[in-house]
Amino acid sequence: MKRLVICCLVIIFLFTILYADEKEVLAKAQDYIKQEEYAKALQVIDEGVKEVGFTKKLMRLKYSVFTDLEKFDEAMALLDQAIKTNGETSEILGEKVYILMEQKKYDEALKVALRQEEIAKKKSPWICLDIADLYLKLKNKEKAFTWLNEAVERGFIDYAMLRREAKDDGLEGDLRLEKIVAAIKDKIGLGKQAGDFTVKLLNGTPFQLSKQKGKVVLVDFWATWCGPCRKEIPNLKAYYKELNKKGLEIIGISLDVKKEKLEEYIKKEQIAWDISFSGKGWEDETAHAYGVRSIPSYWLIDKKGNLRHFGLREEVLKKAIEELILE
Repeated sequence: MKRLVICCLVIIFLFTILYADEKEVLAKAQDYIKQEEYAKALQVIDEGVKEVGFTKKLMRLKYSVFTDLEKFDEAMALLDQAIKTNGETSEILGEKVYILMEQKKYDEALKVALRQEEIAKKKSPWICLDIADLYLKLKNKEKAFTWLNEAVERGFIDYAMLRREAKDDGLEGDLRLEKIVAAIKDKIGLGKQAGDFTVKLLNGTPFQLSKQKGKVVLVDFWATWCGPCRKEIPNLKAYYKELNKKGLEIIGISLDVKKEKLEEYIKKEQIAWDISFSGKGWEDETAHAYGVRSIPSYWLIDKKGNLRHFGLREEVLKKAIEELILE
């Protein structure tokens, strides 16, 4: 028994050393990447592989260096190696689609995307959108609209994104696109009474949407780990500072899971509006009720409690807020 305990302790000790070595390798390589010394970063990663093996984290970091350098053949070789070792996964095939699209190899990318859709355990609207985009690149609008409609069936609701990209995709003015946009607007209840909710704020007090009538309310689903969300924070701070006394309220519904990190970020950024926190991440009940599948997700509600806009950003969002305040 004593010998067994000693063996276990030795294994734990060795694992700790390996784990510490991997962390050290990752940290050193990331420092070089920040300095844009990619050759040195790759050298550190390769030396680390010899010491601790080709771990998932090291593979991902090496892959990110290759894609940053647009060394797509090397990146693809890494993905093929991962498939050979662990088998096909939806995540890896999605990365292959990205690389092939960057290389404008649309026929190959479409085959991989269709295979990704076939093996994916979770039927995601985002795969549908990739497939639709590839069909558009290949000048097949009929197939593209089939997959756009499938994306909507699976919960895609960002009609503003479709509108923004319509011109580049050659869909501007297409009645089929307008039909999809109309279906999404009806699905999310645009122009109708917004779905009521009550959330618990970080200070412990409740916030109920239906009690905010008489104010324009921006419901913001976000998280501190979300880069695009953080990018939008300065805009929201400017809008809130200028328009709060005129009737704008913002309720930030955080999809963070660590309360301490959220509170630290709010303090650092001096965010003044109300923030709710459930700690459930993507399983947050309000996010589920509103069908939120990507963030940031902005829902703009008028003084009567009606949902008037969804998915607006930057100056377009500010203009919409100002117009609703004047109503």
